[in-house]
This record gives sequence, structure tokens and C-alpha cells, in this order.
Amino acid sequence: MDGSSNDTNRDSHYRSGKDNKAIVQEKYGSSEVLKLMEIDKPAVNDDAVLVRVHAAGVNWADWAMMRGVPYLFRFMFGGLRGPRPTIRGTDVAGTVEEVGKNVGHLHPGDEVFGWCEGRVCRICLRW
Repeated sequence: MDGSSNDTNRDSHYRSGKDNKAIVQEKYGSSEVLKLMEIDKPAVNDDAVLVRVHAAGVNWADWAMMRGVPYLFRFMFGGLRGPRPTIRGTDVAGTVEEVGKNVGHLHPGDEVFGWCEGRVCRICLRW
């Protein structure tokens, strides 16, 4: 972000929950089953951290869950007929937006990276 008015407008629009996008998958298959969709901003529970993602990576686990292969993954981590969770991406870097009341080591504005399930960060480290 360079501080331009576009960046400011985008930030306020995101915080209002009107422009929260994610890569969503509703069925197993190749990368063609992935769609960029607008989603609701997730609620933060007492033990969670909400991170505004600036960069996300796709690793072998994301690829395997997208395809549903090996089929054992469908039993262990997903669903038989369709993937669960439906939002792809586990490796993220970004800025903490909100923290639950039981989270003491991170604060809004902290830059973090870590592993998350879809869109709510589970394990984050302060930079």
C-alpha cells in the first residue's frame, strides 16, 4: 500500500465486511474448480485471531485437498462428496485485524505469518 486514496478506500471497504474475498472450492477436481468469491467476514471467537491476509501460499496439502486424492484425505480431513473446509489456503502472512479476549500475545496491527484453516488464523507468529 502506498497511502493513496484507493488504498484508504479499500481498507475501509474491507473493514465494513463488504469486500472480503476468498478462493472457494465446492467440489473436488483440478484448479478449474476454484472460484474467487465474496464471503462474509468471519466472527472471531475468544481464542482466535483474525488476520487480513497480504500473501498466501499453496502447499501440497492444499493441492491434495483440492483434488481429493489420495482418497484417504477425504475421510481424514474433508468430506466424501465435497471438500470441507471449502476455502483453500493454509500458509499466510498478513496483519492482525482482531483478537479474541483470551489472546494476549498478539494485538491488532501486528504483522504475522503462520498456518490457518481457510480464513481464521490458528497459529500466528509476530514478525
